[in-house]
Amino acid sequence: MLACGTGVEHLRPGDRAMALCRYHGGFAERVAVQAATCVRIPDDLDFVRAAALPIAYSMAIIALQRRGELASGERLLVLGAAGGVGLATVELGRQLGAEVIAAAGSAAKLSLAADRGASHGVNYRDENLRERVMELTDGAGVDVVFDSVGGAASEQVMRCLARGGRQLLVGFASGKIPELRANRLLLANNSALLRRCSCCNGASRPAAWC
Repeated sequence: MLACGTGVEHLRPGDRAMALCRYHGGFAERVAVQAATCVRIPDDLDFVRAAALPIAYSMAIIALQRRGELASGERLLVLGAAGGVGLATVELGRQLGAEVIAAAGSAAKLSLAADRGASHGVNYRDENLRERVMELTDGAGVDVVFDSVGGAASEQVMRCLARGGRQLLVGFASGKIPELRANRLLLANNSALLRRCSCCNGASRPAAWC
């Protein structure tokens, strides 16, 4: 931190800090940012790891709280649970009081998600995703799905939603945009929600497109 504007109280020149820089301004050697987007870096956190936090964790917390309105005691299913954003979602979901079900493509990935707080794991390469999730929830389904995978997985997990459930579409890592059946949403009073991309100044398109 080289300098602070008038009225900034939570930072001082010389502080180690990180910020969300719109339009990829963080690639510059120096950049001016709004004070509200800038926070001090803890002493035990290096700059490399700090640089990843505003992307992975802000995507997860905005999706879970603002869009999905995840509440303590609800069930959360995380697709792609061993990726950077997936692990952040597992951690934050657990911190918000949810019962977290992690879905990933190998036992090693599920073990990693379990270390971060997942209560259950589903290997969607070896198991039927929908059947296993319904088994884990005693047929009730999940309240929120964090879906960064897309494709056939999105179509399966829509059928795993409990009544009033919310499916958060945050990306299409599979490379395929799903064709979701709107009648399934209607019949169970469910919702499919886009997580808007902060780096595009609120453009209404999934973050994975940026």
